[in-house]
Amino acid sequence: MSKPDLPKNKALLLLGLLLLAIVSGIVTGEWKLASAKAKNLLYTGLACMVVGILIISVGNKFASDIPSQEPVAATSPAELPSN
Repeated sequence: MSKPDLPKNKALLLLGLLLLAIVSGIVTGEWKLASAKAKNLLYTGLACMVVGILIISVGNKFASDIPSQEPVAATSPAELPSN
């Protein structure tokens, strides 16, 4: 099992928290008196964030299916190649 890619997971966490904050603001009525232009901008931003979360999630899925091709460092002198 490989270690999770922390920068991608942090991005998902931050996007999810921001999405939760905005949706809770809509539910509690914070956006009732906002102009139509502001609401449209908010909804466009929400849609972009949802699409971004989906793209990152799918990317993480594909990345976890591919075995790592990173070279493994030698740990003892016997494992070093002789020249």
